[in-house]
Amino acid sequence: MAKSNVLMVAQSKFLAILDTLQVPYITQSGFIKVSAAKGRNMYIANTKTVGRIDLSGFEVDFGAKVPHCGVFGNVRQQLDLDPVLGEEGILQNFTAALEVMHALAPVEKVAKAKAAVAAKPEFSTVTPEEIAQAALARRLLIAKTAEEMGVTVSSKS
Repeated sequence: MAKSNVLMVAQSKFLAILDTLQVPYITQSGFIKVSAAKGRNMYIANTKTVGRIDLSGFEVDFGAKVPHCGVFGNVRQQLDLDPVLGEEGILQNFTAALEVMHALAPVEKVAKAKAAVAAKPEFSTVTPEEIAQAALARRLLIAKTAEEMGVTVSSKS
């Protein structure tokens, strides 16, 4: 997102909305994480003026766009901070996105281990006698092929 296509909005305005709505958030080094149900988050850039808000684990059909760097992780959209919307429009979209995020159920975690077990192929057990027979058959095949080709094969048994 080029800075010329973004209206930088004071971080304090987003935090005021979170405080007014009593939405908890965690301030981290690079961003402020706003969480709802498991897997539903918003990440606000932790700068005095905000030029980016990522929507993670959910999408909205208003006031958002695909990130300029493409889809990554669970982030499919970023809040649109287009100057045409104006500060009031951006803050309204932010509030509406919060409401959507909080209305969603938790993200269901796919049980990868169970899926892997279900997809694991069945193996039959092989007896030591069968292993010995297979080894003998390989050695005989190698000897026969070597004889046909006129080469000598030495065995390190």
